[in-house]
Amino acid sequence: MSEVVFDEMRRGRLTADEARAILVAVARRHAAKLELVATADRALDAPEPMSGEHADRISGAVYRLLAECGRVADGPLDADWLRSCGLDPSEAGEVKTILDLYRRQGVVPPKSVRLQGLIAEHAPNVDPTAMALAQTENAFYRGMAAALFHSAAKWGAGFPEDVATAFGTEPAAPAPLPTAVPDQVSPLPKAAFSR
Repeated sequence: MSEVVFDEMRRGRLTADEARAILVAVARRHAAKLELVATADRALDAPEPMSGEHADRISGAVYRLLAECGRVADGPLDADWLRSCGLDPSEAGEVKTILDLYRRQGVVPPKSVRLQGLIAEHAPNVDPTAMALAQTENAFYRGMAAALFHSAAKWGAGFPEDVATAFGTEPAAPAPLPTAVPDQVSPLPKAAFSR
């Protein structure tokens, strides 16, 4: 009897490899889209307001915040956390504004059907339980952040572990940021909020 229960529990959760496959797929697809957007922007006389390095860092920070804190991400952002994203602490308001915009436009959280599609593609033996959907949502956010930070990598943006996972490169030491970041700051802090 207990084997049946444990088997049912396993079918409702992603393995680490399945979650990684989702992260990689999301990151690579979004990176390809970002490349198309960058090509179009370069063809314009004046780039769009939310394009380029700064926009990638802001959006990357939004997705990183969602990956670390979940859907309820909100509150004051820690200055060291913002610096680890390649942002100045004064840009906290921009991160919150874009997060609010994404929520109002229905960009986040991702639609359930999109998450179910990722599960079907990368974990076909997993039932789309609440746990599997939550794991997929987290992998989705991490993949989006990785794509955005990969796009901004030449400027030294943070979140190198997921960039490395998605794009098969070793995490590079970030270039010096405008404001010094203490050595003890982890690229993936446990909490992005000030206490």
